[in-house]
This record gives sequence, C-alpha cells and structure tokens, in this order.
Amino acid sequence: MQLIEKFKSVCRSNPQTILFAEANDERIIKAARFLKDNELAQPVLVGGGFRTREIASQNDISTKGLEIINHKHQKEYTPFVKQLSQIIKYKDCTKQDLELLMRDEL
Repeated sequence: MQLIEKFKSVCRSNPQTILFAEANDERIIKAARFLKDNELAQPVLVGGGFRTREIASQNDISTKGLEIINHKHQKEYTPFVKQLSQIIKYKDCTKQDLELLMRDEL
C-alpha cells in the first residue's frame, strides 16, 4: 500500500475534527471540502459564516455538510472554550481570557 493511501486509510478509520481559523480563504474552504468529501476528517470552518459561504459560492465550492461557525457569536464558540482550556498552552488562562481569544480576529 502506498504511503498516501495508508495515511488516508488511517484517517478514515478515526476521522478527527480539524478547526480551520481562516475560513474566508478560498484555499481553506477547498481543503475542508476535500477532507469532508473523502471522509478524512470533520472540518470546522471558523470565521464569518455569510462571508465564507459567499466566497465558496463565488468559487463553485459547495458548503453542504461543512460546519461553519462565527467566532464572534458566543453560542457557537462556547463549546470550543472548554476544549481550548485543555491545551497545555492555555491551562492557566481564565474562562474570560479564552472567550476573548475566541472572539479575537483571526
């Protein structure tokens, strides 16, 4: 089995969630679409939902099935604050600090 095919097989057997912080970049949207279509990962595009969809549409990229969250809306970023707090780099940060980090422009 070729190295790339082996890598794809491993990814398909246990797809991980990948957060893409630059969701308004055409290349990022294409990468997320590729990962989703090939069942290699569960991509989450973090950025402005309407702008991301507009860019995708302009470039003929379907956003169907892609999770797009607006990092400025608390109800959308709150679940990620807890996950972020588990990362060693952010263990000493307060919840308020992490919320500010999530709302910050990427």
